Amino acid sequence: CEGVRAAEAAKDFVAPLELWLRNVRDVYAKHREELDAIEDADARHRRLVDLNVIQQCVNVLKTGAVQRRRAATWAEGEPYTAPLVHAVVFDPKTGDLRRLDIDFEEYRDELSNVYGLYLVD
Repeated sequence: CEGVRAAEAAKDFVAPLELWLRNVRDVYAKHREELDAIEDADARHRRLVDLNVIQQCVNVLKTGAVQRRRAATWAEGEPYTAPLVHAVVFDPKTGDLRRLDIDFEEYRDELSNVYGLYLVD
């Protein structure tokens, strides 16, 4: 992903690109120790792409729209369900679409006290 590659560069960009790149850079900062331990630049880049996709999927789960719909579904008497969010990475070199194996339960447990993920009265 060239956007992630741009975020890896120590270069300033103008809005709106800089706003998006800041999110990728935040992912890098969060996982800096893991990423800096990867010596191969291409492997480090691929891992940052994966981590960014994971973070963006978690961000979807944190949105108010998802939260409100989950609570409304519960209030309507529907069984407790979580939205299906699919973390996938497309590799333009190979044409492969790769599904990332993510345990979203772990993220929900970690973030529920901050974002109220799926808390229903």
